[in-house]
Amino acid sequence: MIEAFKNLSREEQEYLLKVPVMIAILIAGVDDDIDNREIESARKWAQYKRITSDPLLIPYYELVYKHFEENMESLIMDYPSMAALRNPIIKKELEKINGLFEKLDPEFSQALYDSLKRYARYVAEASGGFLGFFKVSPEEKELLDLPMIKNPAGEK
Repeated sequence: MIEAFKNLSREEQEYLLKVPVMIAILIAGVDDDIDNREIESARKWAQYKRITSDPLLIPYYELVYKHFEENMESLIMDYPSMAALRNPIIKKELEKINGLFEKLDPEFSQALYDSLKRYARYVAEASGGFLGFFKVSPEEKELLDLPMIKNPAGEK
């Protein structure tokens, strides 16, 4: 694994690699329709971030991208198909990252937090809208700030 994960168990490391996939499923499927454009955009984000992210995150996004497809398939099969049942499960799972931030280097934690928030917006804007307007649905807007994930710096 990567240097940033040295204080994490194998299970915690694997969990962190699934976080972007969980966010993609949460945002893309908030309306009960997991749009392929949103999922493809989520995958491309991980691919793009292997090159353009904060240098601290490049090894992380390398692994996220490497395991993206298998994690997406696995999680979609594991979660209920209805958003009303699936989303509370994902929100609860995403809360686990808060405890892991304490085990990671503070700079890495903050960079990851900021990146995940941008990622959520990117996935939400990938589909929908009319003539380029209203791309983010009201349901997606409620989740864009990922309220279940706390800023590791303690700021809002």
